[in-house]
Order: sequence, then structure tokens, then C-alpha cells
Amino acid sequence: MTSMCDSCYGESKQTTAFKYCINCEERLCNDCADSHVRTKDFKSHDINLLTPSTVAKNCSDHPEMPIIYFCTHHDVLCCGICVSSKHKTCQNVMSLELAPKDVKSSALLTDIRQEINHLTKVLEQLNHNREAHINSLTKQKADILQHLGAIKATIPAENVDDLENELITKLMKYEALINGERKEISKLSARLKESENRICFLEENGPDNLLFVTIHQQAIN
Repeated sequence: MTSMCDSCYGESKQTTAFKYCINCEERLCNDCADSHVRTKDFKSHDINLLTPSTVAKNCSDHPEMPIIYFCTHHDVLCCGICVSSKHKTCQNVMSLELAPKDVKSSALLTDIRQEINHLTKVLEQLNHNREAHINSLTKQKADILQHLGAIKATIPAENVDDLENELITKLMKYEALINGERKEISKLSARLKESENRICFLEENGPDNLLFVTIHQQAIN
């Protein structure tokens, strides 16, 4: 299946990719590959011809080694070292050039999509709840200030100031805590969306072996 240039795709253009940047993990057409190496920050990047082996990601156990095998017995992605050490007695270890057969209609891809949709809804609900808490705190703060302002009109202000400062400080700490949670939720949502977009892009444009690696790593994470 023809692979599309990731750089061109980001600009809503569809151009066939022939090269692959190991550093950026991007497929590139010939023009983008030439521009890539002429850019100051990318001059040292390793640009190779686009093949099933060049797009394979590196092994989590041996980061210096690319993933090039899949053990069907253990359902794990492997590098050459993994195969020779952990899977040398396994009968069903195959190359990533063969493993991705029917990956786009696989149960794992369906499960990953469903899990992403479920997690997206959970994060949206969590963010909605935190937003409601912030709105409630804002109202409570306004009510407290209004109530204490009325009290100050009847008694010396210094008798109320300490109580006011204590209550407002507690509310602000709680508000900061909730805002911190919202930032974490936002980060998780962005990562989830990035994974979803990557899977969708690979499903439409291939190569199948990279989609195969991506969904298996997504399942582990």
C-alpha cells in the first residue's frame, strides 16, 4: 500500500512518501526529505529509504534495537536481541513484513478504538466535573465576601479580617488543586487524541506494519 508524506499531510496535501526520518519518525516525499536535511536543526538527522524495517519503532527492552519481529505465542513485539534471548524456543515468531496481515480488520484495532472512545468520554466527564467545581468555588468566594462585607458594616473590621483571609486562602488552595487536576486531564486528553489521530492516519495511509506496531504498543500502554 502507498504511504503518504507526513509533512505534506499536515498541510492537507497528499504526496507519496519514499523516505523516512529515523529521528522524527516521519515519512517524507522526496521534496520534503531534501528540505528536511537542508534545515539547520535537522542536518544531522538520519534519512533512509522507506521500507518496512525503517518505520519500525525501537524495542522498549533494548532501545538501541528496532522492532522487527512479532511473537504470536506471547503476543509481543520483539527486536533481534529479544528473539535470540527470550523467544529462541518460540515456534511462531514472524517478521513484521508478514505479521500485519488483516490488521485493519483485526479485533485488536476495534478494541483499541473502543477503549479510546471510552477514555475520551471519561476524561470529558472529569473535566466537566472539575469545571463545575471551579464555578461553585467562584460563587462561594463571592458570597463569602458579600456576607463578610455586610458584617463589617456592623462591627469593627479587624474582628472579621482574619476570618475572611483564612476562608479565602482555603478556597484559593482548593481552586489551585482543581486547576492542577484540569491541566493533567488536558494533557491526557491531548495524548489520547494524538494516539487516535495517528491510528486513523495509519489506517488510511499505511504502512500496515507501522499500524500493527502502533496498536500493539497502544494496547500495552
